[in-house]
Amino acid sequence: MTSSTGGVRFAEPNGTYSYEITGVSGWYQSTAPYTGTVTVAGAAVVEPTLMFEAVVYPITFDETGLPSGTDWWVNLTNGQTFNSTSRTLSFSEPNGTYAWAATSADPAGSSAEGNFSVDGAMRSEFVNFTLPEYPVTFIETGLPAGTNWSVTLNDGSSPANQAAPRTQWSDGRTSMEFDTSSGDYSYSAYAPGYSSSAGNLSVKGGSPAPVIVRFSPLSSPPGATSEFDYVVIGSVVVVAAVGAGAILRRRRVGRPARPEGQNEPPAPP
Repeated sequence: MTSSTGGVRFAEPNGTYSYEITGVSGWYQSTAPYTGTVTVAGAAVVEPTLMFEAVVYPITFDETGLPSGTDWWVNLTNGQTFNSTSRTLSFSEPNGTYAWAATSADPAGSSAEGNFSVDGAMRSEFVNFTLPEYPVTFIETGLPAGTNWSVTLNDGSSPANQAAPRTQWSDGRTSMEFDTSSGDYSYSAYAPGYSSSAGNLSVKGGSPAPVIVRFSPLSSPPGATSEFDYVVIGSVVVVAAVGAGAILRRRRVGRPARPEGQNEPPAPP
């Protein structure tokens, strides 16, 4: 028996009968078993009302482009709204076609929109928010002119959401720039033979003040010979050499010459 209304009615004589409830695509019910038996014994049989519910499937949105922790939303044309502060937003919907629009709490962030269809399976969607970028300037002090130094910039996201660190070299310049979107960052600066410099900075809707990176020479390790040591050692060697030459000259001048034809005196016994 089939029906397009809210019930199915038919008559049978006394007896026990098997039944099967045919599934409805996209819907399920748990009121009664889908197969079973019913017994007619001199009276009408009224089965419990079957309560059907739509089958729903997981929908996942993944966003990129927003600073970690930013609140963002997905709004469906059926009036539903879902929000998240992580990279992923999940909800469930029955079969159908849906239009969506995504926005964020960052006033500088762009919006995104699209549509998706659910057809008996889960769906994954992606939202790419575009945020304006602002220059961050690093200026070094303490290095000789032309020294090559570097800055490594890390975002302040949780480890699971962090972007890859960015490293840039100065090529001998005294300053360098990074283009960054709004967010919190940490940095570390490096120059060979000089102390490192590190710190944190925030970019909030505009360029922050220039970051001053201060370097100082590293002290020589034990046993190392400095440039001054080499100069002193060199001076001592020169003085010693000059002194030795003077002594030799004095010896030559103070010894009388042998008369011509006189033999060398014999060595003492």
